[in-house]
Amino acid sequence: MRHKMCETMVLTLVLAVGGIAVLFCLPLNQQLFACGAMIIVCTVVFVCLLEMMLLRKMLVKHAEKLLDTLDDMIAEKEEISFPEYHDTLTVKIQDRMKQYHEIMIYTREENQKEKEMIQSMVSDIAHQVRTPAANLKMFAEILGRNNLSEERKKQFFTMMEAQTEKINFLMDAMTKMSRLETGLVSLHQKRQSLLDTLAEAMSEVMPKAMKKGITVTVSCPEETELIHDRRWTVEAVFNLLDNAVKYTDPGGKIKIDVNQGQFYTKINISDTGRGIAAEHLNKIFQRFYREPEAEGEEGIGLGLHLAKEIIELEKGYISVASVVGEGTTFSVYLLNEPDSTVPKRSD
Repeated sequence: MRHKMCETMVLTLVLAVGGIAVLFCLPLNQQLFACGAMIIVCTVVFVCLLEMMLLRKMLVKHAEKLLDTLDDMIAEKEEISFPEYHDTLTVKIQDRMKQYHEIMIYTREENQKEKEMIQSMVSDIAHQVRTPAANLKMFAEILGRNNLSEERKKQFFTMMEAQTEKINFLMDAMTKMSRLETGLVSLHQKRQSLLDTLAEAMSEVMPKAMKKGITVTVSCPEETELIHDRRWTVEAVFNLLDNAVKYTDPGGKIKIDVNQGQFYTKINISDTGRGIAAEHLNKIFQRFYREPEAEGEEGIGLGLHLAKEIIELEKGYISVASVVGEGTTFSVYLLNEPDSTVPKRSD
């Protein structure tokens, strides 16, 4: 568009200069000279007006196309055809519109994902709370009867306390999960001993392990250090250890092995438990997922999900290998230096 305007201005200038040069070169009297000059001026003005009309028509046409595109964007259409232009200014406007459309589509998709996540979370909470809440109501109704002995009342009070603890545990786990999934967790990473972090996680799980007669050992060089958030790393490792204790038979073994590589520090948590069937391996990190064989065990299916979320927040990842009847190994990979450039994962 701008190039056409320049071409028109140059053409008009050439006509004017050429006409005046002809007038000066030809032997004309004053009257004829004035008439010729008037004709040249009128011609130049006419050409300019004509070009302005054509330019206005072109601008209106381009503006209508841009408005049609904007209408499609406002209507939130997935596919929008952008007309091709050749002048620089309109192309720049079109590029900005394309960028805005892509941002708009991305934002809408993210909002939809967040909405679905909230709906799923609310549904999961309702499902998990329903059973203990119903049990509490039933126990309260039974305790309201006058023909219960003191011993029976104590039993029901104990069962009510267990159901209350289950609800508290669920709420605590859901709070941690929501903070992780909504990005409200702030990591406080610093270089510190990994052995101390593992020892803290082990101290929290040892009472359950000792109760089942499970031996827990750790192999980690004392000098092993990496930059990590101790509080959240302890939470992740504890959840993996707690899962190992839960599904390992009495008298079994759990072993923690640490190997520090060039980019990652690998933490293997191995048990001699029942193992996980191959068809369930891709599902165990899902929120509230529990294997059909685990229905009789305590838990709500959040431990592994939380562990995965925490490790990924620290820019690491978890893998799992298992053989049914022989045991399971969870491998946690944590970056030695969070800001270092590492090769992409092949899996």
